Amino acid sequence: MENGESIQAEIEERRRRRREEKRKRIRRRRIVALAVLAALLALIVLTGFVLAGGGSKGAETTSTTTAKAAKRAVPANLHPVQVPKEIRGVHVTMALASLKGKMAEYYALKRQGLNTIELDVKDENGEVGFVPSPGRRTAAGST
Repeated sequence: MENGESIQAEIEERRRRRREEKRKRIRRRRIVALAVLAALLALIVLTGFVLAGGGSKGAETTSTTTAKAAKRAVPANLHPVQVPKEIRGVHVTMALASLKGKMAEYYALKRQGLNTIELDVKDENGEVGFVPSPGRRTAAGST
């Protein structure tokens, strides 16, 4: 009987160790899952903070400096233009505008009520369709 009892005790001891190891694995998994969730939450909060404009003072100073430079760059002879009640315009790509006489055709449409020309100077790849002259002035804030 003693031999049977010792075997039974050994089996119970193995079961107890397996249960304890399983509990430890579950605890580790839960801790790792909580750590991952906490990291994701921190990343979301940080991203929201940055997108909302809360950043370093350096970024704030740069935007303020840029705004001041743009105010200084505006020529004195520029005056606000009254926006028409109805805007009638045409979208012109740089490739189309480069054709001889094409822009003159668009200007001639003013008699039919055209009051706006939107000139798309970048193509679908984001490349500018012309080389700016070095001595030419640009509009305030443009690059």
